[in-house]
Amino acid sequence: PHNLQGYDLERLAYETPDFSGAEIEQALIEAMYIGYSQNRDFTTDDILEAASQTVPLARTAQEQIEDLQAWAASGKARMASRDGSLARLKRQIQGPD
Repeated sequence: PHNLQGYDLERLAYETPDFSGAEIEQALIEAMYIGYSQNRDFTTDDILEAASQTVPLARTAQEQIEDLQAWAASGKARMASRDGSLARLKRQIQGPD
């Protein structure tokens, strides 16, 4: 979409808490097909309908993810980037105040 104002982003975020970026992308693609098949633009409801047909990897692989998180927290892993990199990335994502 060219303009996100027509979509309920808060509702989408609330309804898809465990979805990865790739899973959200696929829900958007499916929503586009839904809208196209009905000769209209896709809606928030179309996105949520498409998302409801997906079980996110965060749920299907929950045990493996928890094992990896525990391993990382145990100190046996180290950060791939310097400490300042994470703070800089967070600032870029959040944008100016």
